[in-house]
Formats: sequence, structure tokens, C-alpha cells
Amino acid sequence: MALHGGAAYHWTLTLPGKIKTGAFAFMVLANLWDNLRKAMQRENGVWDYAAFVEIHPRRVAVAHVHIVSLKASGTRLKDRAADAGFGYMATEDLIEGWRAAYYVSKYTSKQGREMPKGFRRVRLSQHWPKFPSALYEIPLLPMRNREGLGAYIERIANETHLAECDLFARWEHRELDL
Repeated sequence: MALHGGAAYHWTLTLPGKIKTGAFAFMVLANLWDNLRKAMQRENGVWDYAAFVEIHPRRVAVAHVHIVSLKASGTRLKDRAADAGFGYMATEDLIEGWRAAYYVSKYTSKQGREMPKGFRRVRLSQHWPKFPSALYEIPLLPMRNREGLGAYIERIANETHLAECDLFARWEHRELDL
């Protein structure tokens, strides 16, 4: 967002009260999101956003949406949300300083067991600012699920061309920072 250089806004959109179950909420959410996104794009041309779906803790796993938008709503957000099919509980706040990082890290780290498998919880617009290139090349090669240490070291050796014995030494003696 710092790369954007302009104002950013934090929106919170809830689902209407008639949606009583988490399963139904996830079923309709994609359509409501599409309505909102298309309305913003019709009015603004390009709309840059990062949207995060979160499980509402007090409404029986009914989801709500947090959006970091690089444009203000333009009209009263409650009306815009209702026109798209969301509920009238909608807020828009200007993001200032550290709050941007706080919102993004908070909402990207929250999950709920109730979220359907494969549901896209985080959505970024096509032109959302990209991270700058790394200043130096150090590959980040995390261990894969169910990958044993031996297989991990072998994969790292193949990708980095370092000797397996050196990698094992680095693993065993992290305090030496080999």
C-alpha cells in the first residue's frame, strides 16, 4: 500500500440479517462480492482492493468482509453495500500510518474451521501494488507438508547446489550461522 502513495480506506461489510447459517453465507458471498466489485469498476474504471473474508464470531459462523480499498466508496457505503446485497452494517475508515499493516496482517491471519475447503478467503485486484524485487537473492525454501528432514535437505541441495553435509551441519548447529 505504501507503493500506492495515495489514500487507502478500510471497509467492513456484513451480510444481511436474513442469512442465518455459515453454509448459506458462503454460498451467496461470491455473488454479492461480484456485484460490489462490478459496481465499483463501472464507476471508477479500475478499482484496486485487497479483500479478506472473516468468520463473524457472534453470528454462528456467518462471514463478513474486510476490504482495503485504494478508492473511497464515492457514495454512502451502507447504500453501496445494500445495493450489492450485503447488509446495512457497513463502515468506511481512512487508513493512516501503521493501521494499514495492522489490518492486513490481522485479517490475513484469521481463519475459521467453518470456512469451506478451497474457499478464496483473500482476494486482490489485478492491479494491487506488487512487492518490490528482493534486494538480494536468498531463496526461501520452506519444508513441505509431510516432507522428512532427509528429503528436505536433498531438495535444498539440488536447488542450491550446496553439499548435503553442509546443509545438515547448518541444520544441527543453527547457533553457528554456517
